Amino acid sequence: MSGLCVCARLQGTQSPHLTLIAEFGGSMNRIALRVNVALGFTAWLSLGVAYNSHAAVLAHAEVGRGTTCVVSGAGAPSCYGTSAGDVSPAGVHTVAVTPTGIGPITSIALSIFNNFVCVINSDKAVWCWSSDGIRVPFRLQVADVPFLNVTDVSVGASGAIAGDQDACTVLENSTVACWQFEASGFKALNSTPVRGLDGQPISAVTQVSVGYGFACAVTSNNAVLCWGLNNSGQLGRGFVTPNYSPFPAVPITGLTATLVSAGLNHACAVTTDGMVKCWGSDEYGQLGNGQSNIATNFPFSTPQLVQGVSNARSVSAGYLFTCASLADASVKCWGQNEFGKLGHPTHVKGKKVVQPFSAVPLSVDLGPGAALNYAVVSAGRDHACASGTFGGFHPATNTATPMGLVVKCWGSNSFGQLTDGTTNASTRPVP
Repeated sequence: MSGLCVCARLQGTQSPHLTLIAEFGGSMNRIALRVNVALGFTAWLSLGVAYNSHAAVLAHAEVGRGTTCVVSGAGAPSCYGTSAGDVSPAGVHTVAVTPTGIGPITSIALSIFNNFVCVINSDKAVWCWSSDGIRVPFRLQVADVPFLNVTDVSVGASGAIAGDQDACTVLENSTVACWQFEASGFKALNSTPVRGLDGQPISAVTQVSVGYGFACAVTSNNAVLCWGLNNSGQLGRGFVTPNYSPFPAVPITGLTATLVSAGLNHACAVTTDGMVKCWGSDEYGQLGNGQSNIATNFPFSTPQLVQGVSNARSVSAGYLFTCASLADASVKCWGQNEFGKLGHPTHVKGKKVVQPFSAVPLSVDLGPGAALNYAVVSAGRDHACASGTFGGFHPATNTATPMGLVVKCWGSNSFGQLTDGTTNASTRPVP
């Protein structure tokens, strides 16, 4: 799992409760998990979190194009919307579907462009399904690169990363292989290693994210490398290439980050000091730098500092918008506001969106509730979800209460992807 740091110390080992406390950086972002210890103790594990949502095994929701999958434990995900993972025709799923046959999973990724969903199971193999092809999970096979010992996966769009790759995976040796699905979806084709300017496969990769025709990765020394198309400056190299010739993987100068997320034609990263920087297309203000170029679609080909965001825990670049979760448990979104997917009350009137975009981050109105910790946000095609927890470790009393998962979603709901049991779009987070 990329970007997750757990450093534990034991307390009260002679008492009926064993408490493990996780330290992350300079701030405490706590999620409590109860574990039964062989000696009969009850253990609570509190996790410091700064991670890319699609790679996280912790309880959270991940969204794509018309689909939301909720990971709430060590088993298979529960999915809503068009690619729920069952044999029924693609369409509405307002009730959760649990795909069968894949076993416990360690990572999940959904495409914001098409309807593919891919997971890594406990055997480190890749399983995928799609409402556009094989609707139930199938295990990927490819002749030259067996899909075994995979540590991360990201699903993007067909059509462009040096040969129609749909997705990329980080292998256990920390290299990256990108590949495409055949038309029937039964297997992957043309799996190729990602190479740098020197022609050698890139290495020491911890996390990968695929956009439309390009992809980015983070390495163990916090470098960010991007490759593929650069027609909108989405490789972050300081220039735009108008043709559609893909580039090899090259580090972005001056950027060190803990995670990266690729959207349609832009990408964003959480920097090592907790800020968020974005680059690429900015027609709807999806870079969050206070500017928008809706008339000229002039891109920014170097990383831009997102205004009003600090101590970021996760970032998710969606189709034409971006969201981030912060250490204070808040969530902010910026960019295109179609279907109210920015989740901000001042930008809607009733159910009508009155401001089409925002070039600066807006606080999502998550409303009252028991959630103490919105640690993960996932931005899709036209909707987004924030995942939080209630319960956790309480320093004042040195106690912990059981963890529960809270998922709130907003935006388009044509296929039931907001998880509230309806197909009603919502400009405010539900349920």
